[in-house]
Amino acid sequence: MNYSHLVVCSIVFLSLFAGLQNFFIFGESFQTINISDNPGESDKPQIFTSNKTLHMIWTDKFEGNYEIYYSKIDNEFQKVSKPINLSNNNGSSAFPRLHVEDDMIYAIWYDYSPGQSDVFFAKSIDDGKTFLVQNLSNDLKASYNPWIDGVKNNVYVVWNDGCFIWRYGNLFCS
Repeated sequence: MNYSHLVVCSIVFLSLFAGLQNFFIFGESFQTINISDNPGESDKPQIFTSNKTLHMIWTDKFEGNYEIYYSKIDNEFQKVSKPINLSNNNGSSAFPRLHVEDDMIYAIWYDYSPGQSDVFFAKSIDDGKTFLVQNLSNDLKASYNPWIDGVKNNVYVVWNDGCFIWRYGNLFCS
């Protein structure tokens, strides 16, 4: 196991989580890259590596309400893609999660734009250039706590649905 990669990923996560909005990598010299590059609150990050590319998703309050953003850094850590607003609505969005397989990028979060929290899913088949977004839960009950995983482009999503009292909610899978 290559522990240096583990340390780098841990530092990235802790740095973004602590609100520092910076990405740290080790090499010949210490390098810092501001991923969100805005004056808003950037937090709740998640990272995923695939094909030597680092993919990132986080919650950002730059545009007035919490939105879900995606960006990536190429395999040479030279080029950071411009952050893409995945949620892009008037409601607050939270709890972003990410899964990547080759050029397929999948994101999940819950969003209050329908009036109560619903689970939203975004998919890119062109390595993050464009995303198709859909409401997975789309019901009258609160949907929250989404998680995503996958194997060979088969993606699995689970979430709670029903109410915010944990022992009474239902678990859904898509």
